Amino acid sequence: MISNPPPSMLNLITGNDSVKPDVTFVVENRKLSAHRHYLSLISPVFKAMFETDSAEAKTARVTITDFTAKTWENALFYIYGEPLPYVSIQELLEIYKFVDKYDITAARRLAPSFEQEINNTNFCTISKFAWMYSDEHIMKKCVAFLASHSNLTLTTDFNELDQRLILELLRKASDIASNRPKGVRYTPLIVDYIPLQQL
Repeated sequence: MISNPPPSMLNLITGNDSVKPDVTFVVENRKLSAHRHYLSLISPVFKAMFETDSAEAKTARVTITDFTAKTWENALFYIYGEPLPYVSIQELLEIYKFVDKYDITAARRLAPSFEQEINNTNFCTISKFAWMYSDEHIMKKCVAFLASHSNLTLTTDFNELDQRLILELLRKASDIASNRPKGVRYTPLIVDYIPLQQL
C-alpha cells in the first residue's frame, strides 16, 4: 500500500510546464498569479468573472480591495490543495470569508477547524462567525462552551455582541446547564434571571 499523500492540485499544475498562470490578482500592491480555468472549475463566481465580457476577462488582471494580501495568498494555497501554515482564528475567518464570497463549496470544510480552537479569548469572534454564516454545528459548540464558562457573560466583548445573538447564546446555554446531571456544579447564567416574557 502506498502511504505517501497524493500531490496537491498546485503540485500537479506547476509540474506541467505547458500550464502557466494566466491571471494576476493585485492585492495591496502585491501581484499573485493563478489559473483562470482552475478557478472557474471550482467557483461559479470566478467562472462568471472570466467568461463574461468584463475588464477582468480582457486584461487577466483583477484588483482586490476587500482582502489583505496575506489572506488572499493563504486562500489561494488552500484552494489549490496546499496545507495551511499555522494561522490565527481571525486569519481562518478571513479565509472562510474568501471561500464564502467566491462560493467554493468544497472548501467550506475549513469551518470545522474553528470548533477545536474555542477559548475565552476568541469565543465572541467564533460565535459571531457561526451566527453570521448560520453554521449550526459551530454554534452548538459555542453554546456548549458558554454553558461551562458562564463568566464570559460578564466580559465587555460578550456584551457588545448583537443583542439577538446574546439572547440566542444565553437561552441555549442555560438549557444545557440546567439539564446537567445532579452533582454537576451549575453556575447560573444571566438569562436565568430574565423574566420569560422579556425573552
